[in-house]
Amino acid sequence: MPGMELNVDCLDTVMSWLPTRSDVLAMALSCSEIYQIARGLLLYWHVHIYEEVADYMSEALHQEFPSRFQYIRELTLDWRMEPGTAEFPGVPRKTVRLAAKILRHAHRLNTLRCPSLYLFDERARNVLINACWTTPAPRHLYIMDGVLEDWTIIAQMRGPVTTLRVAAAVTAAGGEGYGNGADGPAFVFPDLSRFAQTLQELDVGLLGGHFRVPSLPCRRVRKLTLLHTQQRDVRVLALAFPNLHELMYTVDYLALARDDAKKFTGENLRTQADGVWPFLDTIWSNGRSLEILNWRRRLKRLNIICRSAIGDYLQQLLKIVPLVSPQTVGVRFWDITRYETAELGLMSFVWGSYAGVENLIIDIPRCDVEMAKRDAIYDICRALARMFPSATHVIIRVRFLEDWPLPQDQMGTLAKRVQKVLGLGTGSNRYLALQGQLGIQDFVLRLAKDLPPMEFAYLEIGRDSKLFWKIEQGEKKKVTARELAYNEGRAVLEKRGVESPFGHSLRVWL
Repeated sequence: MPGMELNVDCLDTVMSWLPTRSDVLAMALSCSEIYQIARGLLLYWHVHIYEEVADYMSEALHQEFPSRFQYIRELTLDWRMEPGTAEFPGVPRKTVRLAAKILRHAHRLNTLRCPSLYLFDERARNVLINACWTTPAPRHLYIMDGVLEDWTIIAQMRGPVTTLRVAAAVTAAGGEGYGNGADGPAFVFPDLSRFAQTLQELDVGLLGGHFRVPSLPCRRVRKLTLLHTQQRDVRVLALAFPNLHELMYTVDYLALARDDAKKFTGENLRTQADGVWPFLDTIWSNGRSLEILNWRRRLKRLNIICRSAIGDYLQQLLKIVPLVSPQTVGVRFWDITRYETAELGLMSFVWGSYAGVENLIIDIPRCDVEMAKRDAIYDICRALARMFPSATHVIIRVRFLEDWPLPQDQMGTLAKRVQKVLGLGTGSNRYLALQGQLGIQDFVLRLAKDLPPMEFAYLEIGRDSKLFWKIEQGEKKKVTARELAYNEGRAVLEKRGVESPFGHSLRVWL
């Protein structure tokens, strides 16, 4: 109603229910009074704790105890220690103590990110585990560098967990968890059925043969990630996760060596006739795993990861794509580091095309700078354009090997590193020089001539240079490319549902 005013308590309640920090910020910017009310929520929405800042953060949160704890929605824990400390980095005592208190008192906490819940120091581990077990679990749990014992801890949590991503491949002792009698019992993957009513996304990481499907169907799970799994029976997975929309799936090659792959491909094809996974529209996989999966129903998006034998992978892709008729095809090359490999693999062995793809995503995360200088990136893109000649929107993401091995505090930007390789002057504008040397606009124009339907191109060079181009085909084969502003380009991608090229954090094991 016009003229209606809300008091401070009402405004605070409204903001407390907003789902993202961006929503709170948008509301806070509407007037100075609301901004003052929203300051605490904006400041403490996401709390990142490690030993160096634990004391400061604890003091700040306790100034208005426990009200400031209620502002916390996301908690990130980092086990790194203070500079110069001799203490073993697995015992971040101050971080653990504060984290346990937040878990107990931050009743609106919905996201927890940490390297692992299983700390090597027993006392610190017990403090953290007890806090996890005696309070409702965060709705979103991300463990980035865990061990198999993390799964045992997770199995005892209570609460409406909706997102569960755990990267864990070995035990705390360093073994793979199979056990042989002398080294202790084998690790047993827990039953996740206690989360069956709420779980929406499950990423079990690189578990090999350890994964077991829940004893109860998880009907709300929309996204499932299984890497190097020995589970090759689609029927078993479909009974456990009947309503999948997105699947990332790779099989264990050792298991394939022992068993007859044709047995599973046939069974999986027959299972599809029963109508399993009626909502599945996106698959991420490699060539061998796609054979086992043997999916034959229409998809919106198909993503394939190529490691070696590039020609074989892409030839296989051309056989699979017509069977699933995707609107979007993504191809990620992992180990291309030399021009000759790309040339032989793509130019000599790939034959045929499929005219049904609208969005083409090309991802080269480990590119050699010399390869770029020899125009090999263009050769790859041109080959894929010929394979999918109907693509109107092309997304190309390139990251150079020179940016990979260094830790974050030593890593320079892509432009600085390529600047050195290409011999650019230090006083020049790095990005303009980089774009000029690599011929970004010329690159887009050449590709547009090889791919006449192309209307839009997005080029992501490293993490710092994101370029959007609008392509117009004129008379007499005249092609023009106009660079778009960032927001305008993002809007185009979001409208087509391909806003993030390979949005998944694909692991090197793929």
